[in-house]
Amino acid sequence: MKILSSALLVCSLASLAYAQAPKPATPAAAPTAPPAAPAAVTPAVIASVSAPGKPQAKAAAEEPKPIATLATKDAKLTAPMALKDGVISQPETTGLSDGGKAVFDFTVPKDGNYEIYAVVSAPDDDNNSFFVNVDVEPKEDPLMIWDIELTDGSAFVERVVNWRGEGSAGSDEFDPKTFKLTAGAHKLIFIGREPAKLKSVSIYPATAATPATPAAPAAPAAPAAPAAPATAK
Repeated sequence: MKILSSALLVCSLASLAYAQAPKPATPAAAPTAPPAAPAAVTPAVIASVSAPGKPQAKAAAEEPKPIATLATKDAKLTAPMALKDGVISQPETTGLSDGGKAVFDFTVPKDGNYEIYAVVSAPDDDNNSFFVNVDVEPKEDPLMIWDIELTDGSAFVERVVNWRGEGSAGSDEFDPKTFKLTAGAHKLIFIGREPAKLKSVSIYPATAATPATPAAPAAPAAPAAPAAPATAK
């Protein structure tokens, strides 16, 4: 009996000692790091990402510039061609042999093809032509006639020089007329034909592009033949 009581006493003391023993501390959870901020994206990167493969806009084509601008006051005139209020003209219709002359000196910087533009007044079909050539006086009629596109009444408008050639007035063979010139000094010669009026002249490099002939439309396809009716089996 004493032995049993002693055993119970030992068990009770052991239980009490365990209950009073300090418990191990629970380790604190490691703090969670905040998510990293997204990397900054430059405008250039945004542009490349948002519009992949998008072509850059081309710079606007520059307007061609004249290589020479000729004032009427600098022209050498032969009657009946005359200068009045900055405008060259003659009072009547003439031919090559008796027309007045206006001769301009000019220089081109390099060998090439050139076109001539002039500010003119050509109000009707009786006042809209000159004979024109470079370096040599016009000698062929009607080859070297410049038929000027009509202007609105007495208004002055820039027109490109053409040659009638084997064509006709309003349907000129050389329109515009291109002059092949070497680098250096040249003379531009107008001979009067009708009382058209000339206010200024400009020399431009000839345009290289020629309008392409549009392709002929494709012939319409022939309609398909109707299918044969199926044979009943």
